[in-house]
Amino acid sequence: MGAWGEGPFDNDGSHDALAGLRNADQTAAEAHIREICDGVLGEEYVEVYEAQAAIGIAALLTHLIDQGGDPEIARLATEIAVIPTSELRESIANCVRRIQNPADNEWFDLWDETSDGFGETMVRSLDRYRDALSR
Repeated sequence: MGAWGEGPFDNDGSHDALAGLRNADQTAAEAHIREICDGVLGEEYVEVYEAQAAIGIAALLTHLIDQGGDPEIARLATEIAVIPTSELRESIANCVRRIQNPADNEWFDLWDETSDGFGETMVRSLDRYRDALSR
């Protein structure tokens, strides 16, 4: 799964997503985020890597909207200057909603296999990002 914990940045997909934003101008950052969204919203089956990437971007944009507060995200966001426009927020919020749907979703399936009902716990852990991005 390329994951070592339950946090939004405890996996390869989220780190790779952020790496694609480092030193990128707004246009390149938006294109990178749209590509991530296409991998979640444009496919019948959401692969875990694409879900991890979208969750990492959701956590980053939430951090930027809320103007910081999480030292781990602040450290990971070094050299990332993306502006969370309403379009980006809506796109990533839609990704989170799709990931929260357990149908055809490898991210959910893998978490649900670890413990009875844990997939639903992980789904609920995304509520704060979805809600912040939907404001």
